[in-house]
Amino acid sequence: MNERVPDFPPNEDLIPLADREFDYITGLVYERFGIHLPAQKRGLVSGRLTKRLRSLGCRSFGECVRVLEAAPTGEEVSEMMNPLTTSHSFFFRERGHFDFLA
Repeated sequence: MNERVPDFPPNEDLIPLADREFDYITGLVYERFGIHLPAQKRGLVSGRLTKRLRSLGCRSFGECVRVLEAAPTGEEVSEMMNPLTTSHSFFFRERGHFDFLA
């Protein structure tokens, strides 16, 4: 299924992530998933959510927050989490793990 992504101006023309929006998003991430994203992660949050923002048809993070607030099932919150988290495990990826078990 091909999802049409609306035409948008380049990333630099998007409305920047405001303090209130950053606080809402990071608060939601902490409340739902226990992940603390400090102020130093503002660029990460903005950068990683831009693609999701565009796929929702939002032109600003404020619009994205309104979508999150209006989502009764919380499904959109889960979709938002995918780009904000890094699923990475080192278990059994390094020789030392096997040596330890042996």
